[in-house]
Amino acid sequence: MITKRFIKSSVIYTIAGALPMANAILLLPLYLHYLTAQQYGTLALYLSFSILIQIVVTYSFDASLYLHF
Repeated sequence: MITKRFIKSSVIYTIAGALPMANAILLLPLYLHYLTAQQYGTLALYLSFSILIQIVVTYSFDASLYLHF
């Protein structure tokens, strides 16, 4: 049976994972206004790489919890 505590923990985990992407979307108008095309491209590469690392680390953490417990 799914408890309220489980749902609350799942919502918190989901929001915490979505914050970096939401932050990038909220700051997009500022990025477009103040950065040159080269700087924006560099930032896009950096954000893409950091999101890839975040996905890999999160998956590894979840998999390790599954294997150990």
